[in-house]
Amino acid sequence: MKNSHFHDDYRMLIKNRASGYFSAEKDKYKNFISTFDCVGSGGLFTSVEDLFLWDQNFYHHKVGGKDLIDLMHTKGKLNSGEELDYAFALGIGKYKGLKTVGHGGALGGYRSTLVRFPEQNFSVICLSNLSSFNPSKLARQVADIYLAGQFKKEAEPVSKPAEKAKFIELPKKKLQGKVGAYIDPKTGAVRTLGLRGRTLILEAFGERFTLAAVSETEFQVLKAPVEMVIKFEKQKKSKPMLMHIHREGEKSETYEFFKLVKPTPEKLKEYTGDYHSDELQVTFRLAIKEGKLHFVHKNAPESPLQPTLKDKFTERGYRINFIRDKEKKLTGFTLDAGRVKNLRFDKI
Repeated sequence: MKNSHFHDDYRMLIKNRASGYFSAEKDKYKNFISTFDCVGSGGLFTSVEDLFLWDQNFYHHKVGGKDLIDLMHTKGKLNSGEELDYAFALGIGKYKGLKTVGHGGALGGYRSTLVRFPEQNFSVICLSNLSSFNPSKLARQVADIYLAGQFKKEAEPVSKPAEKAKFIELPKKKLQGKVGAYIDPKTGAVRTLGLRGRTLILEAFGERFTLAAVSETEFQVLKAPVEMVIKFEKQKKSKPMLMHIHREGEKSETYEFFKLVKPTPEKLKEYTGDYHSDELQVTFRLAIKEGKLHFVHKNAPESPLQPTLKDKFTERGYRINFIRDKEKKLTGFTLDAGRVKNLRFDKI
């Protein structure tokens, strides 16, 4: 693999490098420029040709040997005994009845996937430099052509494909009834829905998505990196409305409508101060700016922390949970940031 490396020096020039782009306004794009040295996730620069060599090693085992390859395909298990679909950096699944092994990736404007059908000795590699591109969908379409006649059953799509879905325009009143905050009772993750004109905007997974109505209760997410559908469910009058998020390749998530707490600027002052993490050896500062709570350390997010429940805040894809002692004095907070959970910061 002569054209692959982990990019531990962002100043290094790379021949034939493709820049990553974000979709902006109509026919306009924004460039993604990486200015960090990265040797892990998101730091691999490679090519389709080199990934083909990587793919073939799963058959001939020249690098690492059979034992290592077998280990990479060993699925994880939870303490409950439940077996995961995820092995050692490989997702094990099925498509139309055929076994698949692979992984996708996304960073900035880049999107990628490599899916292997081991029993058919067939793989699809798809690399893209546009954030709105869906490489997983394209890879399946390629497989549909080359493996036609070998599939054991039809795939079960999340919803109708975007190009076939018939979108409708709902009255503004119907849309306003869905606006607000939704929380996952198990994890505390919060998703919000806002209204821009007559379009619902979903804020989730650290991004903002535009929704298009397929029916009064079903919406499709436009320009998402993977197929994503939102379905609303009304419960009995005494129970909150539910929002189900179905993402391609992920388990469905259910959120309950709830009312955000609205602490006064005076109440927010209790959370200000310096917080230190022994694990990271860094200190974060929280302060009030224009009546809202902000991180104000170097490279801190510009947007304020959004209060959700008592002592709980979110900031895009992050969750901040403040901790109190027996006397209810604030002593620190834990930070959840996707794959990192319960990272503790103690108040100085």
